[in-house]
Amino acid sequence: MIHSVCLGRGLSILGVAALGSCLLLAGCGSNSSGGPTSIVNPPPVQAQTSYSNASLNGTYSFSEFGQYVPNSTPVKGYPAYFSGIGILQLDGNGNITSGSVTQYIINSGPNESTCVYTLSGSYTLPNSASGTASITETPAASGTCGTAASIPFTLEASGQGASLALAESDGISIVTGTAIKQ
Repeated sequence: MIHSVCLGRGLSILGVAALGSCLLLAGCGSNSSGGPTSIVNPPPVQAQTSYSNASLNGTYSFSEFGQYVPNSTPVKGYPAYFSGIGILQLDGNGNITSGSVTQYIINSGPNESTCVYTLSGSYTLPNSASGTASITETPAASGTCGTAASIPFTLEASGQGASLALAESDGISIVTGTAIKQ
């Protein structure tokens, strides 16, 4: 059995009653030429496209997980796995003005350590929300945590900059992380 119900001037819903039901949309009413209207191709859902450096402004807490490859800092000669937590301060103009991270490192060699780094750098976030960052890690103390290094990241923003996904993009380490605006 087929039923047709007109809901005002703009829309008709056709229902098919059987073991299940199916709703079909068709036009009801008229266009400016006096002919019938129809809903054939609804507009596609568009991703948010109003991102810029200004979308990233404020304090972000983050977590990261990764692996250093052998012969990279801070643990030379051994693969090392680590996790870290930290804070980044972004100024809305493409600058990472301050931050810190504490990394907990374990490897197959003799070194297991906790390393604390201060952070600075820059970022670029185009309209697409897919951007890049260069983060400089400087050891807070001398020792087994290596030397200062500038690390390239790719990033994806969401929620108008309320959160970020990050991935290191240098081929030396494998690092991923997330950041949430505070």
